[in-house]
Amino acid sequence: MLRLERIGKIYPTGEVLRDVTWEVKAGDRIGLVGVNGAGKSTQLRIIAGLEEPSSGTVVKQGTPRIAYLQQEFDVDPARTVREELFQAFGEAAVVLQRKHAVEHEMAGEKAASDPDHLEELIHELGRLHERFEALHGYELDARIDKLLPTIGFTPEGAEQLVADFSGGWQMRIALGKILLQEPDLLLLDEPTNHLDVETIQWLEGYLLEQSAAIVVISHDRTFLDRVCTQIVETERGVSRTYLGNYSQHLEQKALEREASQAAFERQQKELAAQQAYIDRFRASATRSTQAKSREKLLEKVERIEAPRRPAPAAWWPT
Repeated sequence: MLRLERIGKIYPTGEVLRDVTWEVKAGDRIGLVGVNGAGKSTQLRIIAGLEEPSSGTVVKQGTPRIAYLQQEFDVDPARTVREELFQAFGEAAVVLQRKHAVEHEMAGEKAASDPDHLEELIHELGRLHERFEALHGYELDARIDKLLPTIGFTPEGAEQLVADFSGGWQMRIALGKILLQEPDLLLLDEPTNHLDVETIQWLEGYLLEQSAAIVVISHDRTFLDRVCTQIVETERGVSRTYLGNYSQHLEQKALEREASQAAFERQQKELAAQQAYIDRFRASATRSTQAKSREKLLEKVERIEAPRRPAPAAWWPT
């Protein structure tokens, strides 16, 4: 579906991404993790086409529909829930909004006292109605009716203002608006922020039922464990992919660190032994040639880097 190839990103304040390569396939549920400032949100914005990478490329198979739920989700508190959900449908939403405005104007004093103006409004309403039908507007409204119970709203609740609902319920509205676009790939940036436990559990269940591929940033370890089947970790500008959920990724990292530490210590021991031989016999009449030969070989040895300490736990999902 989509692959990031050697992505780099440099801002005026410095380099954020240096060598990021990973892919999203149909049905994947990927968690992006890393310390704050590691470039997780930057990667989502690059995938969504909101930012351009400084280097590398995003390779797409076909034209996947990508939807992005940002940390500050976009809902209008002055609209009803149904009106806000209808914003997912682009031109149809604009036509519907104008229809409502014309209908309101037809009931006003000016239309009542000015027959010509009323006639103009009637003709405009007819044109709007035809366009709304051409855009399958009534079918779109039926899709909203079908969606409402899956995001927890009753038909009566759909006629209430968005402002009447808490942040958690507004998140459901924002997510519903995105899902009405039927995306192939759903990008979620900290979707559990400021949600209560019940809403988080609802979101987990809802995402597990989705057919769209999902890439999510979250500091909620339990959420990542329940939702994700892969983890992409970005550290010092470089990405690494791990199969499994967040806890399984930690286990794999611990094993990698142990293996790297053991390999580093073995090499250090061998290097020290070779250096001791060289130091001892460099000036020897009988073994100086061997010592110099070993010294040349030692210079060509590719050094194993000492394993880096993991980033402070306080900056990782808990």
